[in-house]
This record gives sequence, structure tokens and C-alpha cells, in this order.
Amino acid sequence: MKKRYPKLIIWVAAILSIATIVVLINNYNNNKNLEINSRYYQGLVSRVQKLDQTLDKIKESEANGNAVPEFDVLLDINFVNDHFTRIKEQTNGFPNLDTLRNDFTIFRDEYGYVVREQLGSNQQNAETQLKVAHQIKLFLDELPKEYEDSTPFSDQFNAAAQHIKPLTHLNF
Repeated sequence: MKKRYPKLIIWVAAILSIATIVVLINNYNNNKNLEINSRYYQGLVSRVQKLDQTLDKIKESEANGNAVPEFDVLLDINFVNDHFTRIKEQTNGFPNLDTLRNDFTIFRDEYGYVVREQLGSNQQNAETQLKVAHQIKLFLDELPKEYEDSTPFSDQFNAAAQHIKPLTHLNF
């Protein structure tokens, strides 16, 4: 009977060791995914900040009729849109990114038409520019500062994403 307890102890110790290894591997993978998502999120925030800065430059160039900043804005919109695609392809568990990515794609197309129209008429549409700058600023201001894998982050991210919806109808 004394031999039975050492075998039982060995089996329990082996099972606990395996369970500990599984938990440690799972925690490592979760931390790695959180780090990756955080880096991509910071890149997204940086891209939106750059777009906001470029929109601010348009206000400065309005007086001289220069169309180059319009193309810079369109280019930055494309970069943000591409970053959404990279986030979708390279991360796991990012909250409701599909709707925002779709809205930003529609916004990109709408803004492209606005730029083309402005170049054709040789006039800048100050009302559209102000609307775009205002909505992007609201979007940027409401974005969470850092990525978290939590419901409050997801809620705040989705609330910020609602500011892109009005930009999907620039031509109407």
C-alpha cells in the first residue's frame, strides 16, 4: 500500500506540471497578441493624427489656391485605410473593425470625388473641408489613448468610429 501513494503523487505532479506549462504558454500567447494589437493600434492613431495635421495645412493654403494639400489629404486617407487593412490581416480580436474599415473606404472614395470636382472647378469647397476636418478631429479625440482587450475600449472605439459615418456622404 505504501507504493501506491508515491505513484499517485508522481501522476498528480506530472498533471500539475503539464497544466502549468499549458497555462504559461497560453499567457505568453495572450501577452504577445496584446502587444501586437497595441503596436498596430498606436500606428493607426499615429496615421489619423497625421491626417488631422494635413487637414490643418489645408486651412493655411486656402488663400493661395494650392491643390497639393488636397492630394496630401487623399494620400493620408489612403494610408489610414491601408492601416485598417493591415490591422485586419495581422491582428486578432480587434473590436468591430470591419464596419469602420468599410466606412473609411467609402469616405476615401467620396473624398476622391470631392478633390476631382475641386480641381475641375478650380475652387476649393471650404464647407466640405471644414466638415471633414471637424469629423476627423472628433474621431481622433474620442479614440482611446491605448489599446486594451476590454469592453470599455471596444465601446469607446465604436463611439469614435461613429464620427466617420457622416463622411460617407460628402457628395450628397
